[in-house]
Amino acid sequence: MGRYPSADGSPLTYLEDYLVLDDGSKILSLVSKLKGCLSEEHLGHSRFGVGFGGLELRGWLSADEVATLRQELQKSPWGVSSHELYDGGVREVVKHLMVILRNAHTKGWGIVFRRHT
Repeated sequence: MGRYPSADGSPLTYLEDYLVLDDGSKILSLVSKLKGCLSEEHLGHSRFGVGFGGLELRGWLSADEVATLRQELQKSPWGVSSHELYDGGVREVVKHLMVILRNAHTKGWGIVFRRHT
């Protein structure tokens, strides 16, 4: 999905920073899991953090969580913070994330978030 103007360059961090949600939505918890559930802070080790060729595995969602996140993004009311740095950035991240979620959901797959350092 590319780099975004966030502390770590992650589009998911950007989404967490500028997505506005009603209470009760599972979107941010699922995005947070996808963004960092394989980090040293969550697991207590860094075996996923430094891979061959600078590859880092950041997080994952199961097939059920993919379906839930897709449904939440489609049906839950969400908005964009007025303090967003990149006009249209949240909508662009959501658009690209929805393509990935739709393809994974169609095949019954989960997804993994990775980055290269």
